[in-house]
Amino acid sequence: MAELRTYDDYLAMPDALSFEEACSIYRQIIDNANTEDEDFEELWQDLMEVSVRYANIRGNWRLISREERMETDDQRTACHNSVITRMNALARCMKMKGWDDAWRERLGADERLHRKRIGDFACFLAFIYSVNAR
Repeated sequence: MAELRTYDDYLAMPDALSFEEACSIYRQIIDNANTEDEDFEELWQDLMEVSVRYANIRGNWRLISREERMETDDQRTACHNSVITRMNALARCMKMKGWDDAWRERLGADERLHRKRIGDFACFLAFIYSVNAR
């Protein structure tokens, strides 16, 4: 059986994103965007689709064999790259429209240094959409 870890174990990891901070960043996006703006809606939908896809891959990661991980790794990386691209596009859109885009800096503007944190936020987005789908 894979080693079981807790949320506290996660928080001790470098560049962890606490649930409270993820909620705050999410709220910062929603509060500062015109969520009925056509450009925002399209970019948000794209981000949510790729976030849900990424969270599914990542959620299964510890459930699949080492061989399956090796086979899936390129797909996971490509999906993670898509998450980053979509987040950057959303932040650019918000900035272009004069909306506060400080959330992107809070999340970690240098995607090489904060790659895992950005992926964690994608999983948070998938969580929010999942629990609201009841």
